Amino acid sequence: AQVFTRRIGPIVTVAQLLRGPVLLRRDAIERDLSTSVMLLRSALRQEGRSLFFWTPDTLDPTAVSATARAHRMHPVVTGHSSAQLDLTRATDDMRRGLHVKWRNALTQAEAGPLRIESKGGRRAAAWLLERYGTLRRSRRFGGPSAEMLGAVIDGIPKHETVLLRAIAEGEAVGGALFLQHGRNASYVIGWTDPAARALNAGTLLLWKGILTLKERGIASLDLGGIDTRDAAGIARFKLGVGGAPYTLPGTFL
Repeated sequence: AQVFTRRIGPIVTVAQLLRGPVLLRRDAIERDLSTSVMLLRSALRQEGRSLFFWTPDTLDPTAVSATARAHRMHPVVTGHSSAQLDLTRATDDMRRGLHVKWRNALTQAEAGPLRIESKGGRRAAAWLLERYGTLRRSRRFGGPSAEMLGAVIDGIPKHETVLLRAIAEGEAVGGALFLQHGRNASYVIGWTDPAARALNAGTLLLWKGILTLKERGIASLDLGGIDTRDAAGIARFKLGVGGAPYTLPGTFL
């Protein structure tokens, strides 16, 4: 487990356990989950940590509910939603599983003038991070900052990143960043300019990213969060790939 702490004022310290603990065995989830939370809370109390926020990473509602009851914890934030795409299926099956509008957009993009190139590392990602940072500030949406993503790229091996750029008339008009973790990967950010969106560049970038990860032996791709309330268009775009939606239990205090 990785716990983040921060002090608020001279007395209160907040501790956050995000997407954890990660259990090493799956035969006794309810027991091990409860024991892990008990040990973590005990260790944090000894260090004077005042508030403990727990965001579990399991989709087992029975285990989460039992653990929350055992430790007198209550839900305070609704759960993160996303979708998981199985990359172990045959490519033809995956393409047939695309939503019809998504598949049509992909066909149009493949027949258009766009060319997709693959790069890696912080230096190659700088242009995409700059545009992402500008977009994030202008639209005031959440998520990691461009600076944080740059630090992540710096801290992992180059072969664990997939950075794609859409090129039109010699200029980069769109990009997408994927990060690998074990045999899984996450779609982290994507950006396209208005002209590239008209050419369905985002669709082509995501599909090429899927194929690249599949060729590397990656088993599944997390589509990086789905928000049907505040970002309905992006949610429809991600769900069109055919991933299985999921929602985590939320945050408990």
